[in-house]
Formats: sequence, C-alpha cells, structure tokens
Amino acid sequence: MDRRGILIGAVVFVMGFMAGQFDLLLGRALGVNLRLPQLTDSFSIGSPSFPKAEKGQEASAAVVHTPAPFDFTEIVNTNIWGAPGRFFNQTRKCVSCDHVWGEQLRSRPRQEPPPKWEDVVPELQRLFSYNGTIKVKSDPRSLYDNRYLGHKAMAPDWSESVINAAVRDCSRGKLRGTYGHETTRKLFKALQSSADVVRGKSVLVIGSENPWVEACCLAAGAANVTTLEYGAINTSHPLLRTLTPDTARELYIQHSPDFVFDVVVTYSSLEHSGLGRYGDILDPHGDIKSVARAWCLVRDGGAIFAGVPCAPKGSDEGIEWNAHKFYGKVMLPHLLANWEQINIFEANWFTGNIVYARKLPPVPYRPQPSPR
Repeated sequence: MDRRGILIGAVVFVMGFMAGQFDLLLGRALGVNLRLPQLTDSFSIGSPSFPKAEKGQEASAAVVHTPAPFDFTEIVNTNIWGAPGRFFNQTRKCVSCDHVWGEQLRSRPRQEPPPKWEDVVPELQRLFSYNGTIKVKSDPRSLYDNRYLGHKAMAPDWSESVINAAVRDCSRGKLRGTYGHETTRKLFKALQSSADVVRGKSVLVIGSENPWVEACCLAAGAANVTTLEYGAINTSHPLLRTLTPDTARELYIQHSPDFVFDVVVTYSSLEHSGLGRYGDILDPHGDIKSVARAWCLVRDGGAIFAGVPCAPKGSDEGIEWNAHKFYGKVMLPHLLANWEQINIFEANWFTGNIVYARKLPPVPYRPQPSPR
C-alpha cells in the first residue's frame, strides 16, 4: 500500500474512534448505552424467530422487519397517546426486540449508590416525569439501595419441598406470600379467571423475591414456570427454573427454543425498573422496556397479568424516588402498549392491581423523532 493509502486509512480509523468515544461519553452523561452489540445477520428487528417447539406447537412470535436496526424510539415515545381502551388508552407501538434485548448495560450491575432526585441530570428528570405531567416525590433520607443485580436474591434457595408446600397452600387459600393472604388469593383467582389462560401453559414470571407468584402459577396448572430476577436463585423443582438478566439475554441471542412463553405474570416488580433501587442503572423507560422484552417472548395471542401499584381515585400518579412508581391513565398506556386490555382485578392498590391483557400483533416500523 502506498503512503497515500496508509494516510487515508489512518484518518478513517481516527474518525471512527472519535465517534465511538463520543457515543460512550454521551451515553455516560445520560445514563444509557448508545453502543449496541453487533447482532448476527439472522436477527430481524421485531419478535425473534424461534425453532418449532415439540409436539407441533409453534414457538412463534410475529416478526417486525425494521430497516433502521438501532431505532427503537417508538416504544419509549410517551407522546403516542393511542385511542380509548376498555380501562385506559390503548397504544400501539413498533417494538425493536433486538434492541431492547441487546442493551448490554441493562444487565450490568451498577457500582455506585443511587443518586438523589436533585442530582439526576435534567434530561433524565424530564423523561422520568413524562415532560412534567406526573409528579416526582423525593426524600433524600429514604433512598433505597438493595443491590440484587449481580448478587444473590433475598431468598436465593428455592427447594422442591418449599415450592410444593407453597403450591398446596395457594390452592387452599392459605399462602401468605409477600403481601398477605388476601392479595395472594386475589392473584390466584385472577390466574384462574379463564381456564385456558394458564393451565398447561409455559409461564414467565418477572421479578420475585420469594416464590409465592410461582406457586400460584403452578397451583393454577401451569406446565412450567421460568423466573427472571435481578438476583441469582437456585431451585431444585423440576417445573421451575430461574434466570438473571445476563442469562436471559444470552438465551435470546442464541434463539433458544425454550425461551418463548404463553403467559407473563408479574406482581409489584415493574414499578421498580430503572430507578436504581436494585442495582440497575437509571432508565426512565426501564418499566416500558421490561414489558416490551416480555412481549417479544410471548407467543401470538399470549397473555400478561401485570400487577402494579395504581394511584387511588382522586390521587395523582407519579414516582416516589427511588422506591417505586404509582400508575394511572398517563403511564399505563405506555407500560402496556401492544396488549389488549381484558380485565382489571383489584388486589391491593398499594402493591398492585392486576391488569389482564392479551398480546396484540406487531406494528410496522415507523421512523420516530427522539423520545420526548
């Protein structure tokens, strides 16, 4: 190669390096990851293409082909208000599954303590507050720092005998769970609300400090249950497995045929996502992305039971920094975008009323402006 070719090559290398450093610095300033892993050519943007499951059951989820591989701003665009739904506005958004599953920093433990609200950069404050439409209450004396991500969970060992006992207690209405007997009974009733929803199905549970939700799913007849939790959990139960975010992301990238589900169940978990309470990095849309990831893994026509705190009538929805969110008509349409509302089961307004919804088909890609 002549000197001119060497010089041109050196200039291109330096420019590429500087662009990469700019992405890194900007991402650190905003608390997000602007560098994405290189996904294989076999990936399409949208729901993953899984191999066929055994016994002729399709491990399917409709694929959305997206020409701009790293544009996922529609799912976090909170200016999309949708149309009136059964209980709150129904929103439809394009989901870039490879992007929401490919964000490496989502599964990396945060090393520093969570910041006070006044120390959060203004751009993130704007996004957390939905452009100032929801209230953020902050008490610097009550910051939570329960770093499970990258560590063991609160209850790290779930033996088969413990799970079986909890299943029996749930069936008899005697399981206390995390939030008391009445809340547990109401979740179990919700799971039994339609005979074909959970019985004989594969269930994904998002967030679980102890296996009361898993016990309710098995008592309702689930064929198997997979728990996705920040902290590492060991279990010996043959119908139960547990995953951390890192492990789940690897299964997604590998197109694992057993990483697709019929039902998602989550209770008092989503409202914490992205607030830094459990060792995760700050992300104003952490809860929205968590549900979007689940949507990517659910078979067409599958269901979700999402228990989240709901603001009481006459009260404002918002965030109690950095404990949790209280949902209402502003945030729920974005949290449950692409799910058709079927019913709401009143369980416990503080820890979660349960929204039962069905997966809607994917939305075609539409270029979006920056999230507002």
